[in-house]
Amino acid sequence: MLGRWLMGNLIYHEAAESLVRRSLEGRERTLGPEHPDTLTSLNVLGVLLRAKDDHEGAELYLRKHLEILERLKGADAKDVLESKRLSSFFAIAVDRKNPP
Repeated sequence: MLGRWLMGNLIYHEAAESLVRRSLEGRERTLGPEHPDTLTSLNVLGVLLRAKDDHEGAELYLRKHLEILERLKGADAKDVLESKRLSSFFAIAVDRKNPP
């Protein structure tokens, strides 16, 4: 996906965000909010926003991704646990950037 490639290049974050947001909107509309491709777009947008230091935006999309995934697969599913693990790394990184 072009959005993922652009995500790796800091100069292109704005273009990547626009592509990923359009992809997410299209997938939600055509596939539904619980389709695996829609969930992938939610996660990619959250990761992209995190890379841009938009922690509130990132948390919104990553949390939504995790909530839907957990509802669909159960709290103990392998990919749910992996998402929780990655979310915890994100929370630790944010705390390190913004100490009390």
